[in-house]
Order: sequence, then C-alpha cells, then structure tokens
Amino acid sequence: MQTIPFLPFKKEVAMKLAHRLMGFGESVSKFFPRMKYDLKESGMDFEPREWVSFSLIGFFMYFLLITGVMLLVTFRYLNPMIASGLAVGSGLGVGGMVFFVISMYPKVQVNKKVRDIEKNLPGALHQILVQIRACLLYTSPSPRDRTRSRMPSSA
Repeated sequence: MQTIPFLPFKKEVAMKLAHRLMGFGESVSKFFPRMKYDLKESGMDFEPREWVSFSLIGFFMYFLLITGVMLLVTFRYLNPMIASGLAVGSGLGVGGMVFFVISMYPKVQVNKKVRDIEKNLPGALHQILVQIRACLLYTSPSPRDRTRSRMPSSA
C-alpha cells in the first residue's frame, strides 16, 4: 500500500478528501512540471493533480491544527492580537513545510532509487568486465580448424 507522508489516514480516505480539492490541485500542479515524471518513476500510481491535492490537504490540516493549538497556548499569556498573529504565522509556516514535503516526496523517492543504482553500479560493471575478460582469454577452436587447438598444450 502506498503511503502519503504526513497524512494520518489511509489512502482511500485521502482520495475522498482529495477529490474535493482537484480543481485547486489542477491549478497548483502546473507549478510542478516534472511531477508526472517523478510520480511515474517513483512507482506511485497518482496523477499530479491528485498528489498536489494531498499536499493541500496536508497544508490545511496542519495549518488548522497548529493555529488552534497556538491560539489555546498563547491567548492566555499574550495580547490577543499578538497571539492571533503568532498562531496564524506558525500555522502557515508548519502547513507550508508540510505542503512542500508532500509535494517533493516523489522526487525524493526517485533520487533515492538513483542513488541505490549508482551505489551498485561499480560492482556490477566490475563483474561484467571480469566476465568479458574471461571470455576473451579463452577462445574455442575454430570450426574451420579442428586439427589445432588455440589452447596451450600441457605436453
């Protein structure tokens, strides 16, 4: 099952919520031109507008959560105007970071796959080189020349 980072509910619930934001997702996904490629290469079966809708859900969810908590905490100790500004600013900051992380998650997964391939590539190339050299050192007799072997004789 594919997981969506920072969303505390299952994919099916996220899809239902995302369908309400598809229009916004379509508009915002234009700011991420490589997202379709990144989603495909990371193995995620989503369209860019769906993925951006998940990012928007994450933004709104964490914005409301952080703003609410900050209002409860700061109203008691600060001027209501300062408390409101601090709460909304904190909510926007955390929500914006969550939006960014969810939006960039497919790209991070693609980069992780590329690093894994690059890490294993030198060993694989060395193994291929060893096999090629082994084949070049041993040459079988030609079908035209059955009397003489190209292998050195042990006599």
